[in-house]
Amino acid sequence: MDQYVHFLQHREPNVISILGLRGTGKTILARKVHDMYGQYDPDCSRTAYWISLGDDQSSKKVLESILVSIAPNVPGVENVSSWEQGSILGMIIRRLNNTRFLLVFDDVRSESLMSDIGDIVRCNCYAGSAILLVTSIPQVAATSCNPQNIFDFNDFPEQHKESLINFFLERAVSLVANSQQNDLLEVLKSILTRCAPSIFTMKMLLRCLFVNPNRNIEELRDLNNSLQPSSALNANSILNFCYRSLPSHYRNCLAYLAISPRNHTFRRTSLTTRWLAEGLISRTDVTSASEEPSDVANRCFDALCNHRFLLPAGDFTGTSFWGRFKSCTVHGIVRDFLSTIMEDEGVVDEDLFPDMAKRISIQNEFLHACRDRSLVESLATHPGLHLINVLDLEGCSGFQAKDLKVICTRARHLTYLSLRDTGIYHLPKQIQELHNLQTLDIRQTNVRVLNVVFPRLKYLLAGKEAPSGESFSTVKMPDISFMTDMEVLYHVEISSQDDGLIDLGRLRRLRKLGVVFNRGRVDLMKFLLSQIQMLESCLRSLSIRIIEGATGSEAENSGSGYSLIDSHMLSPPRLLQTLNIRGARGGLPRWMTELHQLAKITLRETYLTEDALRMLGSLRGLQCLRFLRKALTEGTIIFRDSEFKKLVDLSLEGSYLSTVIFDNGTAPKLERVAFKVPSVASLHGIQHLPSLKELEFIGNLCEEHIVKKAIAEHSNHPHYTYLDIDIKGS
Repeated sequence: MDQYVHFLQHREPNVISILGLRGTGKTILARKVHDMYGQYDPDCSRTAYWISLGDDQSSKKVLESILVSIAPNVPGVENVSSWEQGSILGMIIRRLNNTRFLLVFDDVRSESLMSDIGDIVRCNCYAGSAILLVTSIPQVAATSCNPQNIFDFNDFPEQHKESLINFFLERAVSLVANSQQNDLLEVLKSILTRCAPSIFTMKMLLRCLFVNPNRNIEELRDLNNSLQPSSALNANSILNFCYRSLPSHYRNCLAYLAISPRNHTFRRTSLTTRWLAEGLISRTDVTSASEEPSDVANRCFDALCNHRFLLPAGDFTGTSFWGRFKSCTVHGIVRDFLSTIMEDEGVVDEDLFPDMAKRISIQNEFLHACRDRSLVESLATHPGLHLINVLDLEGCSGFQAKDLKVICTRARHLTYLSLRDTGIYHLPKQIQELHNLQTLDIRQTNVRVLNVVFPRLKYLLAGKEAPSGESFSTVKMPDISFMTDMEVLYHVEISSQDDGLIDLGRLRRLRKLGVVFNRGRVDLMKFLLSQIQMLESCLRSLSIRIIEGATGSEAENSGSGYSLIDSHMLSPPRLLQTLNIRGARGGLPRWMTELHQLAKITLRETYLTEDALRMLGSLRGLQCLRFLRKALTEGTIIFRDSEFKKLVDLSLEGSYLSTVIFDNGTAPKLERVAFKVPSVASLHGIQHLPSLKELEFIGNLCEEHIVKKAIAEHSNHPHYTYLDIDIKGS
């Protein structure tokens, strides 16, 4: 690793290539170089940028990606696709002048790339600047840089290859159930020898053994016989071996990703909902009476992640408290394998995939066109529009209400429609033509009224939050009296008892509910809670948000003095797992103590006191607790003995704190503590947390030396991160 980083130091701006077969670890190496860039010379300002190239590697598209990466906050950059190519290049050069930078391009397939953007390395930048290309095509490397600047992974020393095989063999043996069989060991070594030096292929084998450690030797011998020594085709054989072991509905869900754009990122919630909308998972796949198809979809997502068919997008900050990836991407090798699977007649369920390729292709055309107004207009009249069931327009800034009118009249079979983060401010009356609609996502839009009844709607997602987080607006509660299949209603504003509130208790499949109250109408809270009582056997997630609104006599006469602490429920939702409260002042409701499955609580602008902290400490199932901006009023926070017995994850953000104390005997299972606060005068009791694995502090910690000493002496040797930076407080 050091030789690569040192190679970049003190050199004139240059182009370097990492060349090798797909799956050999080129991208891993490039990512480490990217992450370490500048560490050898910390006093110099060095910035590294990572750019993953997609299917379109035209010079203009690449320049757009560079500009978005190096200058994401430049005014108008969200419409960069409409800029002239020369203007984009000029802006890039101005941004990189008098800087020291590393631009890393992953998965380069265009031989003309450097001739198109070569002016970048000739800008007035400092020595040590470079462009690093990652490619599997020898001609790309040869035409992009000097031969001495090519690091060729294909020249893999034999002794390194042997070490790699032994490294993976040791792990493979630890995974299989009958590891004492000599024949099994020989077969495993033979498989790994044929796969080497492809790290991707060997990792896929380990994952396959991890998921099913009871593979019999006949299966592994058949796999070994299908492999060729050090062949690039071995990846497909390993992938097929893993693919065939999946249940049929998992295979269909995976095949659905075949025609997705290269390097496209999928959100878990969006992808699982799309699977359901396409009918790839149905009620026949449910295995118990308490399970819903959405649970099966999430289990499928997790299984595909376990097999490494899906990879986490970004870093592990994209992992939820439950250990689930929030978003994912598909490795290029997997994507190409899935494309061949889709072409192989009989591999996927033909009854589920009529016209699937056409439908996904149209969806992807919208994804590519989302920032180009002229393309959006042409796609709205696409001749195959009537075929699609799913239309995801998230981020399509060129999309307008008139386009939606056309789509609603021509794509009446839609079951999934996402308008998230588009320019839509109202829904046209033609949307009532979508009789089969099951999912409507209008988050980050200006839609405030939904005067349409969708009898089959299951998921309604709404709400727009300002980037600062200071303001929030959402759609008014729609008429839900005939939408009894609803499973997710998140977030809707309630301003009167007539706003469908009386029908809420009839939604006996509702799992996730998010409601917004104007502070002048919090008296409606008691009516809400009376309806929630009727959902006690189904509701798993609840968000209550109170926003500023009515003032003067309107606020005074509308029960603004009603407090959540005064609320009462005879039958609280006993299955509730997550609770999010924002803006409800005066304390926490007493019925929370009856929620024994409540595992995650997020609080903001609640101004809680010592009494509320004691209540939280008594919750027997609480595993994750997040105190966000203005959640607390006390300057001194004490976590007392015998409290928080199951707490695993604790976050404190935004509030001014003078002292935080962990008493001996508190939170015995706490593994992670994260602070993001302006300052803390003292932090005591780290040594009293026997399970601590990670402590992160962003802000000013006045007695940091005491904390460092406690960390150094801790038996777990927890990972400690401290960033002394200014944090805006409250």
